[in-house]
Amino acid sequence: MQFSTRSGHEPSAFGLKWDKRSRNVASYACNVHFYFVRAPSPALVAMAENMVSMIVLVFVVSCSVCLLNGEGIRHEDAVPINRARRSVPIKYDIYTLDYFIELVEKIERHTITSGDSINKVVNYVRLLGYNTDLWNIVCGKADPLPDPILNSEERRVLNNMVVNSYSDQSSRREGVVLTSDRETISMGRVLLGICAGLNRDKSLSLRAWTSGAPLRVDNLFTATIAYSLGRSALYKANGDTSDLFGPSGSWSPKTECPASYSLTNTASKATDAELLGDVDGFLLGHGIPQWKKKGVRLGQLLRMYYGSGILYDTSYARCRRNSKFSSIVNKDNLLSEINGFASAYYDRNSAQLTRVNQGRILSLSKDINEKFFPHLGNIAGNSKCSIDKDSADCEIPANVVFVMDESGSVGFDNHLKEKEFIGEIIKTFDISPRQTRVAIVEYSSTASVAVALDNYGSKTRLMCAVDDISYSGGSTQTAVALETVHYYVLRPALDNPVSDTETVQIVIVLTDGYSDDRYALENAAKDLKKDIKDLTMISVGVANYDLFELRLIATDEKHHVFTAENFDKLPELVTSLRTRACNAPINMGLNFTESKDSTEVVAFVSPNKARFFTLPAELFFGVEEIFIDVVPQYGTVTVYASRITDTPGPDNYTLKIGPAGEGEEMQLQFTNLCAGYNSSETCPPINIGIYGESSSLSCSERDCNLPNQIKFKIRRGTPKKNRGGITTTDLFFRHFLLTASILVLNLL
Repeated sequence: MQFSTRSGHEPSAFGLKWDKRSRNVASYACNVHFYFVRAPSPALVAMAENMVSMIVLVFVVSCSVCLLNGEGIRHEDAVPINRARRSVPIKYDIYTLDYFIELVEKIERHTITSGDSINKVVNYVRLLGYNTDLWNIVCGKADPLPDPILNSEERRVLNNMVVNSYSDQSSRREGVVLTSDRETISMGRVLLGICAGLNRDKSLSLRAWTSGAPLRVDNLFTATIAYSLGRSALYKANGDTSDLFGPSGSWSPKTECPASYSLTNTASKATDAELLGDVDGFLLGHGIPQWKKKGVRLGQLLRMYYGSGILYDTSYARCRRNSKFSSIVNKDNLLSEINGFASAYYDRNSAQLTRVNQGRILSLSKDINEKFFPHLGNIAGNSKCSIDKDSADCEIPANVVFVMDESGSVGFDNHLKEKEFIGEIIKTFDISPRQTRVAIVEYSSTASVAVALDNYGSKTRLMCAVDDISYSGGSTQTAVALETVHYYVLRPALDNPVSDTETVQIVIVLTDGYSDDRYALENAAKDLKKDIKDLTMISVGVANYDLFELRLIATDEKHHVFTAENFDKLPELVTSLRTRACNAPINMGLNFTESKDSTEVVAFVSPNKARFFTLPAELFFGVEEIFIDVVPQYGTVTVYASRITDTPGPDNYTLKIGPAGEGEEMQLQFTNLCAGYNSSETCPPINIGIYGESSSLSCSERDCNLPNQIKFKIRRGTPKKNRGGITTTDLFFRHFLLTASILVLNLL
């Protein structure tokens, strides 16, 4: 039995606590801590010694409580099973485009459907809302979505995103989503256009649908714009009180977390959301036959079109829909298609359209055709397209864990500022299951996982979940928070990776004061850093922070410690913290101290982006010469190396190789790496930056969010004959000359 002291608290006799961290009943030593809260006086020690019997009794009772509660008693080496309860329910009812894409990509990447063509995937989703005879004629018959792919809540939400329904009583419209540009789009109409484009038939007979259909039609027009305009013209002539087009609507409870869409007026047969979906579906259907040959996936297609444009042809973009649609479709062509479908629709539904004269269908088609293009200009307009190369989004594949201090000293108002700060950082990351995943751990007297890594694969839902995190108050158990991150977030994530590519682990700890157990904090931080590979732990101290503890937590005392005078100053840290997090390097793990090592690092980079890697000296100390090979695929990359900076690049490097194209092997040669150093602890690492240059736009692998991503592999190399290289000795000599030149210039 050992007594220890704790500083920084009011005097008290002594305390006792036990931890219930494992359900492993095979461990038989309760983790009981006895401590004095201030340096014990002789009288206190004597009192404690006279109470040994009481302490033993409490120990026995404590262990019994652990067992009666169904908790095991943790051995020092036992790995706890996840018991950290989620404190924020998962949000499903968020109707946004990025959530729609998240669900689509979950279908595309599931083991059951990962090999399915884009045609199959589009129809899986289309059938949820459009599974009538007409759509099966226009798009072709298809198989339903297999049951195990989505859970019941995900399937329900996806169904609501596709099914086109309207309630006259509530004015609520389903089948729509909100884009990041605040446009409301009917996604079912978009899918119909893509399906029709994949099965394009410019002379389709609709007589299988209605025997009296007089004209042949283009299935792409019928699946999209001709359908909406033809029906609207007919029903308006039949006495509908609604307008030919529109209306628009509004989202509640707010556009940041859209859960319900209501129209501002009575719905026509061509609402604004449907018309935008029709035009987008038509454009995507028009281009899909060529893009399909490149292996494009549906998720990629939607990301590109609703971003800066289809990479194969950037004239296809949401922000350019008006000009592109007008360049493809002229009024005469559209009139013919409206009239063709309206005639077939009337033939099938004449019993409902009693006030429509069949001889007037062409005239009705002409009228709505003339009015459509001006209305499209009003609802769509021309907006500025974003440019990928200037995007600030951090695309690094990472598990990012925010650790939120919600202790009593923080207070409700500052807790809101904490959430705003976390939200601003999240905005800079590319949130998806294959890029950045985010978890949030709250801590005060206890710690809990508010958001787990696999809860959200889209940014909007994640941001809404952050808003829902509530404040509790309590003490500051920072050590327990780090243990929660270690055992209940990162360790399970590493044991069950979602991708074969390299992923960095980033932990951002926010705290406003002293932890309640510095000794436990030191051990928790040390264990976390030792066990978790590729870990970058950043500490953010606010107001009354303890700089010693911040340095204790951080993986790099110089670069990974951030401080702010108060919570109002937190936003000033966003840019620098984001830069540090986005540039977090991955340990290549190539072991040159062994005779053989088959380790191969696989990663992706986009054009005008960079990925950083490091090789610690312990993996090459004592080796005179090493070779590192880099091989790109789907594009061209340039490699920069340095022993000085951990983010080498065009403006800061000592070795550059490339650019090199697809399949071309680049080899880095280093000699006398640790000459003059006594140990691997003092010898500097090798740092590599891999920069994406041009892309072949052909990456359709599951780990590619966009087809322009460039895949590359890093592995141990062997000497190549007749191949030049620059050795590390040359690199240091270059650096020496550069430094000397700068000094001379300064003296002059």
